[in-house]
Amino acid sequence: MRAVLRSLTGLLERAEIIDPEASVRGHIGDQPVTFEIKTKSVGSMTLTWTEAHVPIHAGLDLLLSIRPSTARDEREVARGDAVDHRLGDPAFDAAFIVEGAPERLVREIVDEEVRRGLLALRPDHVFSGPGALTLQMPDWVDEAERAALLVRTAARLGAACAEISRRQLADVGRADTSGYRGEVAPGTRARDREELDALQRTMERRDEARRKAARRLAMTVLGGVIAALALLIVAAIASR
Repeated sequence: MRAVLRSLTGLLERAEIIDPEASVRGHIGDQPVTFEIKTKSVGSMTLTWTEAHVPIHAGLDLLLSIRPSTARDEREVARGDAVDHRLGDPAFDAAFIVEGAPERLVREIVDEEVRRGLLALRPDHVFSGPGALTLQMPDWVDEAERAALLVRTAARLGAACAEISRRQLADVGRADTSGYRGEVAPGTRARDREELDALQRTMERRDEARRKAARRLAMTVLGGVIAALALLIVAAIASR
């Protein structure tokens, strides 16, 4: 068994080794969390990374992408092809793009403890997907202390999502029985939906722009190769 997995069995409650060389799952408090060392072969290359992921309630409508800030991201934000929520934390805001909707939930989820953990970890990506939220690291996390921080940060994100889901379910129950909507102001749900739809359109527009840019680059490279071959042919003919 990998030493890092053994160390996590001492941290996690109800720990269960899924693969003695790759993954373990368990709980931090009430929050389930899974730690996985991943490997994938792509042609002659071997890609390695680490993930920690937590389940999120299927009824929680959330889009979230936290990734290291790059020059391309900054250009996309400037032209409206990406969103970056500034959270009032200068070091974190400089290091990461925080793209998500609804914004009110993103700000609640990415709290000070989460930001501190992400700054220390420097993940490649934190993202929501169907039924799960994933923290993805750029390499294998083999150090016990770093692995512990990774699963704690994932659990903190999962716990925040779970709390929001509980509030939403309670709010729906109150609305169903008495019309009282609890802490959520009238119109909030509609605004949340508008934000989610707007961000989805932004992401689709960005993906299309990136595909077009990739095609243009491929054509430019191909044109350069053809031109270079043509020059070589002309030079060979001239030297005869």
